[in-house]
Amino acid sequence: MGASCKAGVAQATGHPASKRSLREGQSPIKKEEIKMKKGKILIAVLLLAFAFALTACGNNGGGAATGGDDTVESRGTVTWWTWGDFEELGIYRMYRYIPDIDVEFAVFPSDEFISRFQTAVAAGSTLPDIFNVEIDHRATMYSIDGLFHVLDDAPFNIDRSVMVPFSIPLVSNPQGQILGVQIDNCVGGFLFKRDLALEFFGTDDVDEVEALFQTKEDYVYWARRVYEQSNGRVNMFASAGDAFRAFASLGHGNSAPKVVDYQLNIRNLFMDTFNIMEGLARYNGIGTHTGWSPGWMASFSGDDVIFFPGPTWFISHVVKPNDPDGVGNWGLISPPGGAFSWGGTAYSIPLGAENPELAWEVIRWLTLSQEGAESFFSAHSTPTLYLPAYATDLYTNNPDPFFRGQDIVSKMLDIATHPNTQSRPLSVFDSFLLGAAAPAWIEMIDNGMSAEDAMTMFEDEAIFMDARLHR
Repeated sequence: MGASCKAGVAQATGHPASKRSLREGQSPIKKEEIKMKKGKILIAVLLLAFAFALTACGNNGGGAATGGDDTVESRGTVTWWTWGDFEELGIYRMYRYIPDIDVEFAVFPSDEFISRFQTAVAAGSTLPDIFNVEIDHRATMYSIDGLFHVLDDAPFNIDRSVMVPFSIPLVSNPQGQILGVQIDNCVGGFLFKRDLALEFFGTDDVDEVEALFQTKEDYVYWARRVYEQSNGRVNMFASAGDAFRAFASLGHGNSAPKVVDYQLNIRNLFMDTFNIMEGLARYNGIGTHTGWSPGWMASFSGDDVIFFPGPTWFISHVVKPNDPDGVGNWGLISPPGGAFSWGGTAYSIPLGAENPELAWEVIRWLTLSQEGAESFFSAHSTPTLYLPAYATDLYTNNPDPFFRGQDIVSKMLDIATHPNTQSRPLSVFDSFLLGAAAPAWIEMIDNGMSAEDAMTMFEDEAIFMDARLHR
C-alpha cells in the first residue's frame, strides 16, 4: 500500500488526483475508503504496451538536521506519486531531520496508476520525483531500460550492506542493478477472531490455536467441524482470493519461479493450494466476498469469518480501521510451513525527474536509516528492510492491545527468519498471473469445480493472456 505491500489497496479521492503535503505538527490526513483494486488484466496489457512504446520513442532525459519548522528555507519540493496515505503517514517525523525538503503527494486510484505514468512518459510530461512500484508490476517495469535511475550509480551510491539481503533481488533489474528500495518487510501470519475460535475450536489462546493448525489439511478438517456446528453460517476465510494467498505463499515460501523459459510452473507451485481450496469449498469454508469490496471490508467486524491472511502492513491499514471495536479479539498464528508474504512496494526515481537527488535523500531517510525505520514503525507497526534496525530493540517488546497484548511484530520476525521464507524471483508475468487464477476461483466456489479442472483453467487463462506461454 502506499508504501506497501498493498496490492489492491487504494484511497478514493473523488478527483483525478489529490496533491497534499504533511509536516509534523499538522493533523494527519484522515484515511478515506479503501477500495478494491480492479483492472489487473488491463494493467498487464498496458505494461506490455508500455515496454514496446518506450523502445520506439525513447524516454525523457534524464546531511541530517535537527528540529525545523515551516520557516526553514526550502531546497526544493519532491513530488511523490502514490495511491494512498501510507507513505505520508510513514514520513511523519522526517521534517525533524530534513526540514528543508518539502514533499508533495499526488494520490491516484490504484487502477489508474500505471496508465497515468505510461501516459506521462509517452507524452514527455512532467514525471514524479518518486514513483511507487508495487510488487506485481515490478519485474515488467524494471525490465524496461532507461525508465528509472540506477541507484548503484552516482550520485545515489546505494549501500547494499544495510539492506535486508532477501530484498535486493526484489528491487533489481535483470542485469542485477538496483532500481528502487522496498519499504516494507511483508511477511505475515494468519489472523483469527478469538471469539469465533473459542466458539468452534474450544480455545482462543494463540498457542493452542496454532497447535490445532499445523498443516494445510488441518484447515479442511476444521472447516467441516465449523460447517456442521454453524449450519454453514461461518466461513474459515472470507474470499477465494484470501484462501489462495494464504496457502500459495505468494512472494515467499517457495523460491521457484512461476515461469521458466515461457513454460508455466504454476501447476507445480499451486496445485496443492487448489486441492486445499477444493476441500475448504466442500464445507463452505470459503466465503463469496470479493476482495476489497464493501462486504469483504465488513467481514473484519462481522461474526461469520474466522481467518484472514495477515501480512505486516495489512494489520494497520486494513484490519484495525475496519474493526475499530475489535480491540482484544484478534490473534496471530504462524502459517502452515512457517512462511507467508503478501505484497511489497518499492520507491524508484524516474529518469526525467526534476529533483532526483532530493528524492534520493527522502527515500534513503525513510528506507535506509534508523530514524526512518522508527518513523515508519510508529505509523504502521511494520518493519522496514533496513538491516541495522533488526539489531536494535525497535521491533521487540511491543505488546499490542488490539491483539490482547500479543507481541505480533516479534511473531512476524520469527516467521521472517523461518527457513522456508525465501524470495521468489520476480517475473514479468507476475502482473497478470494472479488475475488469471481468478476465474478458476470463482468456478470452485460458485460451481464446485474440482482442483484439477481449476488448475487447467488457470493454465488456459494464462496462455490466453500471453501466447508465448505453454504448459
